Amino acid sequence: MALFRTLLYRLALGALLIHPFPSLTAFASPQDGIAPEPPLVYRLSVPAPNSHRLHLRITEDHPSGTKMEFAIPAWTPGYYQILNYQADIEHVRATDGDGNALPVIHPTPRVWSIDTTARNAIPMPVTLDYDVNAHDPGLGFFGSAVDGELERGYINGASAFLYEVGHTQRPVRLDTALPAGWKLATPLTPLIGARSLGTAVTAEAKSETLQAFEAESYDALIDSPLQFGKFTSAEFVSDGATFQCVCVGSPDWDRSRVSTILTKIVHAAIQIFGKPPFKRYVFFYHIGGSGFLGGLEHHNSTVIHMGQPLSGGKGEDFQTVTAHEFFHAWNVKRLRPAGLGPFDYTQPVRTASLWWAEGVTDYYADVLLYRAGLRDKTWLLNDLADRIGDLDNTPSRLRVSLEDASRKSWEGESEGFDGLSYYLKGSLVGLYFDLRLRALTHGQRGLDDVMRLMEADYGSKGRAYPEGALLSCLEAVSQTDLHTEYANLVSSKGEIDWAAALAPAGLALRRDSSSYLGVQLH
Repeated sequence: MALFRTLLYRLALGALLIHPFPSLTAFASPQDGIAPEPPLVYRLSVPAPNSHRLHLRITEDHPSGTKMEFAIPAWTPGYYQILNYQADIEHVRATDGDGNALPVIHPTPRVWSIDTTARNAIPMPVTLDYDVNAHDPGLGFFGSAVDGELERGYINGASAFLYEVGHTQRPVRLDTALPAGWKLATPLTPLIGARSLGTAVTAEAKSETLQAFEAESYDALIDSPLQFGKFTSAEFVSDGATFQCVCVGSPDWDRSRVSTILTKIVHAAIQIFGKPPFKRYVFFYHIGGSGFLGGLEHHNSTVIHMGQPLSGGKGEDFQTVTAHEFFHAWNVKRLRPAGLGPFDYTQPVRTASLWWAEGVTDYYADVLLYRAGLRDKTWLLNDLADRIGDLDNTPSRLRVSLEDASRKSWEGESEGFDGLSYYLKGSLVGLYFDLRLRALTHGQRGLDDVMRLMEADYGSKGRAYPEGALLSCLEAVSQTDLHTEYANLVSSKGEIDWAAALAPAGLALRRDSSSYLGVQLH
């Protein structure tokens, strides 16, 4: 039986968890004198929707006498597991500018090599065509899905778009040719007034909906989901940014009420940093399908899968997952540990900071709902108390550190390692340091200030933060040596001293006397 926990508060929370502080801003300087590569052009089409397949064409002007290598990622950013995307890449073939076939070699499961050495010395277009077996369950999430009967499809970019090896930072153009009448939603930037849609648009365009988009790199391309076919949507504006809410699988929902709830969540998050880091953001909600609950963050969008209808958006699952995923627009997408962009898509990328990226984000999910007025003080304290109880009932907390759980996420199903969830303990260490910072600064500063400092030092400058930066930022905000506490809670397997952390905030922890150390006594 799980332990029950109650947080008793003797004083009003006041500024403890409610009020953010003025934002810190800084801007990166553009790099000069570097000639950009010409865009790599992709063309997406759905020639036979009932076949559950997508068709992709990549066109590039490329000098002959060389070999071109294309690959499919081994994983998708945000989910730290090796995936089997290469199994769904089919019918790979290449041609030159005259339509002549070029040899395609498949040296490893995720790589395709085009041999252009037989062509003359004049650069000419090279075209690569292939199909994607888009059958991802749950309306599409980590992968891609097309259902012609239901007239809908979804693409998680890492599962469908091959990248040219060594050129993932070059600009990208994406042309789309969807069945007539199909809508398309994506956070990608549209190309207004684009004249050409690649080299493959012919008379078939009369029965297709054509649109063109651009991305600054392959990383940006695959970080921008595409939802197409039938769906319902609503738009709203908050803090100078435009937001779109796209719902698939649940046509009957209260757009006005959901938009109001989302507005409160996004405003609470934006207040921490002062302004949004984007002009447009898209919430994708997939309802039904395989029935799981979860979200996957992207740079200026998120896809959230829920088993229950969206309805009026009052459900706790809807709100907490939404708040968590939206906070990722800063924490992990913008405030990112080294290795998480630019990405190495060939192998696991390990970082000791996933506890901060995911766990502290989970702490802020609760805080944002409270600050937004969607949940009250009692709910917040009870939820935090429940988390403490769950951690008490996790034996692996005594044998796995948060840093180890982060590095070994690839062996722990992207949640931690050996039973220790970095979501759970990370959220509680986030609470601990928020309370400690406020106690050390007499309520003047807290975890919000750490986030703003990281935004100023790293996010606004497009830099990833190195290991050690989290402790440095905590110490800079508190003006205190926190090395021992940080090492105890993050680098080793120490217990959280709740009495010391809670008391200065007027809080206390009361444990259920019917159990001890997670063992039910009879």
